[in-house]
Amino acid sequence: MEGIKDSEEIKNWEWAIMPFYTNVMRNMASSIAKDAAVTIDSQIYIYPITKTVIEDNFFKHYIEIQDEPIGNIERIVLRNENEIPLAEGYGLIEKDDEGWHMAFKLYFEEKVMDNG
Repeated sequence: MEGIKDSEEIKNWEWAIMPFYTNVMRNMASSIAKDAAVTIDSQIYIYPITKTVIEDNFFKHYIEIQDEPIGNIERIVLRNENEIPLAEGYGLIEKDDEGWHMAFKLYFEEKVMDNG
């Protein structure tokens, strides 16, 4: 088609993403998570995001796990408003009768890509 160039005809072209756009993308991404499904001794408990901290190249979502229940935290799933998993963690954390504050830390990385 006339007017369409293939990538071999475009040489030495560079893109620069402006800091404003990066900030908007990070802020939008940080607003998607709504809660976390926490599995404690095979039972699932839902805890809302209580706080989100946004820094230069990352953001953190915090949840507060209540004093009860007692047992092993086996899995934590960060979810959106439609309960779609966004991030998850597995392992074994021993939890007593004291509450916990847990954080999901998500990084943003800016990359320069060549034409290809």
